[in-house]
Amino acid sequence: MKLKTYMLYVVSAMMLLAACNDMENVPTNKFTDNSYWTSEAKAQNVVNMAYSQMYDAGKMWSDESLSDNVIDGRTVTDQRAIRKGQATPSIGVFDSEWKNLYGGIKTCHVFLEKVDLVPNMNPAAKARMIAEIRFIRAAIYFRLVNFYGDVPFFTKDITLDEANSISRTSAATVLQFIHDELEDIKDDLPINTALSADEQGKITKGAVSMLQARVYLMEGNWDKVITYTDNLINNQGEYGTYDLYPSYRRLFEEENEYNQEVIMDRSYVKKLLTWGDMVDMAPLSVGGRAINRVPQQSLVDSYIMLNGKRIDEQGSN
Repeated sequence: MKLKTYMLYVVSAMMLLAACNDMENVPTNKFTDNSYWTSEAKAQNVVNMAYSQMYDAGKMWSDESLSDNVIDGRTVTDQRAIRKGQATPSIGVFDSEWKNLYGGIKTCHVFLEKVDLVPNMNPAAKARMIAEIRFIRAAIYFRLVNFYGDVPFFTKDITLDEANSISRTSAATVLQFIHDELEDIKDDLPINTALSADEQGKITKGAVSMLQARVYLMEGNWDKVITYTDNLINNQGEYGTYDLYPSYRRLFEEENEYNQEVIMDRSYVKKLLTWGDMVDMAPLSVGGRAINRVPQQSLVDSYIMLNGKRIDEQGSN
């Protein structure tokens, strides 16, 4: 009996051990870094997120508040503090801008490292998504260099320890990386006239040339600026078709979105991609709410009349 009891214990122990695992079960209630990448549609969702991290309406208004175009009149914002010379290193916008931009870079790096996991992905669609992500990463690095100069620079997803120890790279090196990236991806992107109706607003080959020109403009390299802007003016068969819109006022109306003057924009899509900033910018007389930001007189004065004169010039009638 003792032998039988002993054998029973041995068999039971072996069965228990066989049932054990290393406690690394894949969760069933959420995606992991690897289990997410099961379809082209999911890959596209990550690209869409990267688009939103590159630029949005909030960044546009924040940038305008730091320019000489508008002023924050009613609310105490970080931008108003900066303009008044009252900013300190602890001001919120410095931290949030840094955090959000590097969040966008992480999204790009995760995509580039994981997109190969998608099974049976259309090669052309994959190449285009990769080009879009690399453009977005270049655009984010350009914004970082604009704001901070030398910045931590890396081209893969890094660990927390690496993030806490990485040093800054010179702005010149980052800018050269941007130029090289844009040159390398341009032929994987369509021109604007090749976009279908549901693709309007996506990054194009013309947008690549535009960003190249803008980066070289910041560097003061006028010869390169001329080269890349000339692509959009005189090489339209290769870089897309662009022209001035005939009505400046109607340029900003919803029905004229994606017109021939637009190279790249942050789109407004009813019920899908909206924002409520405008209600706080419009005058009370037309239904505005707070008039948080108002145009400065210098912006008004920069607009000339059809006869080429300012509105306050003598004999302008």
